[in-house]
Amino acid sequence: MRILIVDDHQVVRRGVRSLLESEMGFEVCGEAVDGHDAIQKASESLPDVIVMDISMPNMNGIVATREISRRLPNTRIVILSQHDNREMMKQALDAGARAYVVKSAISTDLVAALEKISESENAVNSTLFGSAQDNLDVQEVLQRSITFENELRESEERFRLTFEQAAVGIAHVGLNGRFLRVNQRLCDVLGYNAEELRDVMFQDVTYPSDLAADLELRARILSGELDHYSREKRYVRKDQAIIWTNLTVSAVRNPQMTVKYFIAVIEDISVHKRAEQELAEKASLLELSSDAIVMRDATDRITYWSAGATEVYGYTREEALGRATHDLLATVFPEPLEDIKQKLLETGRWSGELLHTRKDGSKIGVSSRWCLARNDNGDVGSILETNRDITAELALKKLLQETADHRPPAEHSDANAANTLSKATAVVAPSA
Repeated sequence: MRILIVDDHQVVRRGVRSLLESEMGFEVCGEAVDGHDAIQKASESLPDVIVMDISMPNMNGIVATREISRRLPNTRIVILSQHDNREMMKQALDAGARAYVVKSAISTDLVAALEKISESENAVNSTLFGSAQDNLDVQEVLQRSITFENELRESEERFRLTFEQAAVGIAHVGLNGRFLRVNQRLCDVLGYNAEELRDVMFQDVTYPSDLAADLELRARILSGELDHYSREKRYVRKDQAIIWTNLTVSAVRNPQMTVKYFIAVIEDISVHKRAEQELAEKASLLELSSDAIVMRDATDRITYWSAGATEVYGYTREEALGRATHDLLATVFPEPLEDIKQKLLETGRWSGELLHTRKDGSKIGVSSRWCLARNDNGDVGSILETNRDITAELALKKLLQETADHRPPAEHSDANAANTLSKATAVVAPSA
């Protein structure tokens, strides 16, 4: 006979295991600490018999017995209880238990109860095994109820402190949307006091455009399709200010898996959203620049590629992102790259002229400015590179230099100057 032992006290589980393993024909195949754990372990190990306590946190033994009897009708259940009365025994047998053993009689009657239910497929009659007799477990049984009540009070106090002192808003919300319980942080976020919030529903303080999505997700939880969800949404404070939050909603269900109420955790992210919006606005301004603006990470991989960069080099944003800049553009530097990087690390800036190759293979000269941004640890975070096409300017400079190197006699200087200006105009004109 394979047996699963279910009790939230280790000392009880250890005592029952020791008793059963001393008997021939009994094998303890596992232990569980509450009703939820018992359902899971029973589904996994498929024991012949479950020795089940009644008084346990999270889910008691009566509820667990009913659910296991429904799921595993061939698994027989023996209830252990400190309650020596027929009404409790009747509830256990109605839930599907085959026997009921008073804890004060574990050492004398548990084995007998197991042997009796193994002899017949029929449920045993409602005889109460044991009746307050002295044995080794009596003191533990008497102390167990007091210990559990103390642990329950401590647990409730820990929950209360966690609820009230949390850095995020927390609320219990009824099925109709009314706030049942709120913490101080939620009051601060929404600008109401606790009494005022308990008089409103979440629909009343939700930004109108965000309400439909909330109601749809709530309906999916009620139908059992979802157990929880997270999303960004807006609320309207008491002073009518609109705030952004990160909302997480979970369902609290009864043993029949029907939703009793919701737990909502609400984090104010308005500051983050404002910073995000400001960044987006700045990025949109970068897109207006005709210069090539490129953001690189610490490994020189491109993380941002402006519209101006596409215009200057011919590569689309999709083609450029993730590529190493100097490989993509076949950069020719005016000095060793390591020297440039060293100056950048020391001063945070570098500027100079670079030679790049466009997508179509043509060469262009650019005036390049680099700016280094560090992360919170002081390491290289990103490098902002701004490149302005100066190909025409370089060509003009070269033409003027070549003209100066072949300066004509003084009597022809006016005509030569006019000729030089004409050539220079021809170079610059295509870029205008």
